Amino acid sequence: MQFWDGEPLTLCLTPLRIESLRTKVAVTMDVLLPPEIEQFIHNQVENGNYGSAADVIQAGIGLLKERDRIYQGRFEELRQEILLGVESADRGEVVDGEALIQGLQEKL
Repeated sequence: MQFWDGEPLTLCLTPLRIESLRTKVAVTMDVLLPPEIEQFIHNQVENGNYGSAADVIQAGIGLLKERDRIYQGRFEELRQEILLGVESADRGEVVDGEALIQGLQEKL
């Protein structure tokens, strides 16, 4: 079954379904894609990995959301670690960086 004739096209996701906790909403979007992304999407559908172009897009959006969630969590962890370091420094609990490096080099 041929889904794509090789010509550049505007991918019309009809409908792109967005699930909500309160209600289901169908949204239609026209998306202009570079040829390599368009080909990738068509290959995913033709190979049977996804049922439609909208399914491929939804999977990609899901991965972006998960990556953002992970990055945000890691950002918060780093922020807390920095605050702990600043609080330690404020209490005078610091290490001379040059002395630390010299000590490490001597151990090697």
